[in-house]
Amino acid sequence: MKIRCDICGGELVMLAGGKGGACKVCGMEHSVERIREMIGLTATRDTDEIKPQKKEPLKKEHKAEILITDEYAPVCESTKEVLTESSDSDFVVKKRFGGTYELRGYTGNAQKVVFPAHNFEINNCSIFDGHDEIVELVISGGYSNTGCKKGIFAGLKNLKKVVCHGDMLAFDGDFMGCEKLEEVIIDNADLIQLNGAVFADCTSLKSVVLDENAELEMGVATFKNCASLKTFVHPKRSACFTSDGINSSAFEGCTSLEKVVLADDTTSIHKYAFRDCTNLREVTTHSGDLSGIAIHPEAFSGSSFEAENAGICPKCGKKPNFSDESISCSCGFSSVQYYN
Repeated sequence: MKIRCDICGGELVMLAGGKGGACKVCGMEHSVERIREMIGLTATRDTDEIKPQKKEPLKKEHKAEILITDEYAPVCESTKEVLTESSDSDFVVKKRFGGTYELRGYTGNAQKVVFPAHNFEINNCSIFDGHDEIVELVISGGYSNTGCKKGIFAGLKNLKKVVCHGDMLAFDGDFMGCEKLEEVIIDNADLIQLNGAVFADCTSLKSVVLDENAELEMGVATFKNCASLKTFVHPKRSACFTSDGINSSAFEGCTSLEKVVLADDTTSIHKYAFRDCTNLREVTTHSGDLSGIAIHPEAFSGSSFEAENAGICPKCGKKPNFSDESISCSCGFSSVQYYN
């Protein structure tokens, strides 16, 4: 076995008398102990016997194994989008006699539009035209559409959420065609009017939460073609001064709708109210009884739900007169739908 000099790499030759070794190239002398280190040998203390040096085996680094089960799986909360928020100065407001407020304009460009804390009247139909940056609306004190003949917020391309803290008097398709709208919340309200296809063609709308103690009035085609809506719970009371029924095409084309809970004072379900609701399984009232409701024979046309008392007067049990506007009977029962 050739031993190389650890200085220049030349071959070592043994010195006379076993006193070590010297390099043929550079002449560097190496002691016996150094040569032993170089060839991996060591001597025992008790003898001169040379034994191979024992090398400790390399210790493997063990990493603790983490078993992830359904029970202990980490919970990953979805990251909520941080939205830019409007300020009160973005709104053009006029205070009117009697303490009411009129919203005349919006000059901001925020993603989350928070109205000042007033109940607003809006009669300018174009206030939010072109504001497709809006993702969320928070109407702090409620609002009423007092003169617009087209939807105030209709067609906002990126609107996803609407929150109204107070009365909402909406009509003429105020949110019609907001295809990304997913959630509507109306609370702290005494009166909710959703008339004239307010949410029609909001195809992504999944959740509608209404103040259970408010009076609700729905017009024709209020939720028509809301294809993602699965459940609808009517507040406990209807707005009886105009209409206490479910008007024509109110939920027509809601193909995902499975369950509907109506107010106990509902008197009628008009033509095509639930037309083509192909997944509808349950329609009831808060008290669980539909027997006092007059149901048009075509109210559930094309739907998967069948109403046992359809076409029968709830007052006398006879066949009433049905028209596009009303349900009436010779016994005196009458229910006229509200067409706004």
